[in-house]
Amino acid sequence: MKVQTVNFADGRWSKPLPKDMDSDQTMVLLFGNPEDAVKEVAKSFPKSQIIGCSTAGEIHDTNQYLNTLTVTICRLDRTRMKVIRIPYKDYEQSFQCGEQLYKGLDAKDLRGALVFGNGFMNGDQFSRGINKANARKIVVAGGLAGDPMIKDTWVIDRHGIHRDAVIGLGFYGEGIELMVSSHAGVTPIGVERTVTKAVRNTLYEVDGKPALTFYEEFLGEKIKRIDQLAIQYPIAVSKDYRIKDDELIRTPFGVNLQDKSITYTGEVPEGSKIRMMMAITDNLVDGSEKAAKQLFDLHKKSDNNEYLLIPVSCLTRKLVMGEFVDDELESIRDQFKSQKYVVNGFYSFGEIATDSAGVCSLHNQTMNLIMLYEK
Repeated sequence: MKVQTVNFADGRWSKPLPKDMDSDQTMVLLFGNPEDAVKEVAKSFPKSQIIGCSTAGEIHDTNQYLNTLTVTICRLDRTRMKVIRIPYKDYEQSFQCGEQLYKGLDAKDLRGALVFGNGFMNGDQFSRGINKANARKIVVAGGLAGDPMIKDTWVIDRHGIHRDAVIGLGFYGEGIELMVSSHAGVTPIGVERTVTKAVRNTLYEVDGKPALTFYEEFLGEKIKRIDQLAIQYPIAVSKDYRIKDDELIRTPFGVNLQDKSITYTGEVPEGSKIRMMMAITDNLVDGSEKAAKQLFDLHKKSDNNEYLLIPVSCLTRKLVMGEFVDDELESIRDQFKSQKYVVNGFYSFGEIATDSAGVCSLHNQTMNLIMLYEK
C-alpha cells in the first residue's frame, strides 16, 4: 500500500497530481469544495475508485483548512474496491438509503466500507438502514458531508458532485484492515433523566417538564443566551435506555421559546435516558487522544506498512475549540509519530461508525478516527 496526498488551494495544486498511481486498485479520497479541482482529479485518475464529500473544513496532518480540496491517493496491492452511489430524495428516505447502500456493497469477502451521506439527511435512520442489511457486523465508518455556510452539501465520485445522493466504497479481500474509534470527550455535569416526550430529533419534555426547563436548571440566567451557548451543552443519549460508556452525543441547534422544545442534530428517542454534558476544549482534545490511542493499541504495527488515518470530526467541536482546534489534530499525530502515517480527513455534520459490537450509529460532537492499511 502506497499513499500520497495533494492539496488544492487558491487555484493551484501543492504539487503535481501523481498520475502514475492510477490503477484499478487505487482509491482517491477527496474532501473539500472546489468543483473544478474535482473534475481535474477524475480526468487524472481514469481507472481509480474516487469517493469523497464536501466539508465544513478540511484536515491534513495537524492543520485544518477551509474551501480547499485535500486529495489522498492510496494504491493498494491485494485489495479489490467498489464505489456505489444511491439516490437521496428527501429526509424520509434516509433509512432506505442506508439499507440500499450497504446491500450494493455487500459480498462474501467484504472487509469494510467507507460511507458518506447528505449533510442534512437523518443520520440515525441512515445508520439503522445500514444495520438492517449488515448482518455480519462488518466495519462501516464515515460521516455526513459538511458545508462552512451550513447551506449546501454533496458527495463526490468520478462523475462529479452529487447533492441528491449518498455514496459508499467497499474493500474486499483478506489483505485489508479498516478500523474505527469514536470518542467525544464531553464532560457530564448532570444526573440521569428520562425523555418523557419527543418526536425524532425534537425534545419536548424531560421527566415531565419542558425541555427548556431542563437547561434552565444548569444555565440559570444564562438561559437567555441559549442560542449562543447551545453547542457547549450537548446531551448524552443512551442506546438502550440506560446511560453507559457508549452513549451517543446530541448537540442542540434550535430552541422554540413558545413550546419550550429543543431540536438536536440527532434523534432523542422517547423513553431514553439522557444527561447534560459540557464541551470543554481540554476534554475534547482528550477525546481525540483516546480515539487515536485505541486504534494504535488495537492494530498490529509493522514498520514496513503505510497507514491512512481519516479523522472525521464534528463541526461543533471546531466551533467550541476555536483557535485551539489544531490541538486535537496534534494529539492524534502524537500517538502516530511515524512518517508512514498519512492523516487526511474533514469536519462533518455528523459522524458514522460501528462500535465494538458491530452496531452502526450516528455520532455528534465526536472525533471519529478511521484507520486503513494492508496487512
